[in-house]
Amino acid sequence: MLVNIAWIAGSYLFGTIPFLAALARASGLNPSQEEDLHIALWHKVGKGRALLGGAADFIKGIIPVLVTFSFELPVIVIAFSGAAAMAGQMWPPSRSGHGERGNTTGGGAVITLALMFQAYFIFLALIPAIAGVSLALFRETGPSKWLPVGALIGFAVAPLASWLSGQPGHLTLGLLVILILIVVRRVTAELRSDLKKDSGTGRILLNRFIFDQPFLEGEKK
Repeated sequence: MLVNIAWIAGSYLFGTIPFLAALARASGLNPSQEEDLHIALWHKVGKGRALLGGAADFIKGIIPVLVTFSFELPVIVIAFSGAAAMAGQMWPPSRSGHGERGNTTGGGAVITLALMFQAYFIFLALIPAIAGVSLALFRETGPSKWLPVGALIGFAVAPLASWLSGQPGHLTLGLLVILILIVVRRVTAELRSDLKKDSGTGRILLNRFIFDQPFLEGEKK
């Protein structure tokens, strides 16, 4: 039991490595002033560095799953290691708990879990995710609306597809935890600060849940 907990804790620590923030600073950006570092790098710095940052975050979700799988640890440890790495990217102690959105790291974990357990039906989750990424990178210059929508649908499809295709219950549970972490991070990150700007609590929470941002373009702040 302690060994399994240690693996999951190690996955969390691996996820806290601030490669994307460091890349943004090295590229002349201030991470605290950007809504989405991936989009900011893509539009303000260059596609090469944006792809490098995306690849690094994606790998954060892959490596913990691969390592735990190679040691033939229980399914729940393998699945939770991916979720823990994503949690580390979202809530790293080095940045006072204010990290990234977790979509890229979570995507790496979901894809790797699907491959390792040959749960190919889970790849249906890629359809809305890829559509959201495409709209965000090639059509939007500011905070993306469609990337969060596509990601949310994709992360919701993953546990549903796992369950419907008869995958191990602990794999489905791990995918569900990933979805829950995505939602929790969206709804709670800097919520107090946003509520001070606007009294429309319900609208803010709904925008956060669907679009991962409190105010859409043209709304009163």
